[in-house]
Amino acid sequence: MVATATLLTRDIQGESLNAATDRLVNELAFNEGVVDKAGNSFQVLQNLGTDMNVKIGSGTAFDRAVVKGDLAGQGSFIPEHQNATQVIAVAASDPTNNRIDLVILRVYDDTFDSSTDDFSDLELVTGTPSGSPVVPALPSTALLLAEILVVAAVTQIVNGDITDKRLDYTLVQGLFAGWQLEKNVDVLYDTGAAGLETDVAWEVEDLDSHGFHSGSSAVITVPAGLEGFYQVHFVGMAKSTAADQLASQFILVHNSTNVVATFHEPSDLSNLQATMNHTISWIVKLVATDTLKIINKRLSTDEDFSLFEDAASQGPVTYFSGHRIAR
Repeated sequence: MVATATLLTRDIQGESLNAATDRLVNELAFNEGVVDKAGNSFQVLQNLGTDMNVKIGSGTAFDRAVVKGDLAGQGSFIPEHQNATQVIAVAASDPTNNRIDLVILRVYDDTFDSSTDDFSDLELVTGTPSGSPVVPALPSTALLLAEILVVAAVTQIVNGDITDKRLDYTLVQGLFAGWQLEKNVDVLYDTGAAGLETDVAWEVEDLDSHGFHSGSSAVITVPAGLEGFYQVHFVGMAKSTAADQLASQFILVHNSTNVVATFHEPSDLSNLQATMNHTISWIVKLVATDTLKIINKRLSTDEDFSLFEDAASQGPVTYFSGHRIAR
């Protein structure tokens, strides 16, 4: 049997955080997987290579893993393996057909699964022999550690029969969801009348799978699951390209009509080829399908200027980004 442990009980304003609540905190913070896969946590190997057993564990006590509960409100568990290794038996092979077995770390939680048990254990799920064997279903609230190909008529399990299926646990990056849109090319705003507005188009740059972006359009749309309060930044460089003053306004627009904030470029520059850096940020609440965009508005006539990508274009990267600071 593997002991079930949670994170250390927390004390908040003199009140202890109980285990059930703690597991909900675990679910918000961690994706399931083993802790320290590189250190062989919960690895599955042949036992002797001459029997139908496998051994599980790093060889050092206190392997840990995060196991996500499959039932609503169950949260995530952090079981601790208190033995250096544990040997479990693989059922006898079928005389005719191969099968696939699973080695799992399973959590029993009577409050949710009515199992009458409250512990975690290392188990083997025996598959069905077949001419074309399939992987058996993973039980509820279990972490897959390995698959074993049990070849017909064998009397021993060797390492070559075992496929490692462990994943390293990770932080839930949705907690830090964000996006960044960059200009990939110089964009020149040609001469136009005062008051003319132009949507600023953006290109995606180095976003992870938990972020969101606009592709190569001017509008970004918030996907479901990434709602929350965001700190939104607009950073970049504008440079006048004509013999006039640089007079411009950048506008952050939320849901097409809600102007969240504006930023004015100065209109009294004496240098005809002046370059202006600008940085501004806002905090805005976003929900699914909300849209955001940046608009450039001319404040004077006969105005030409461009936004720059990098040093080769006489400026740093111009970007529009947001990072979630609260759900």
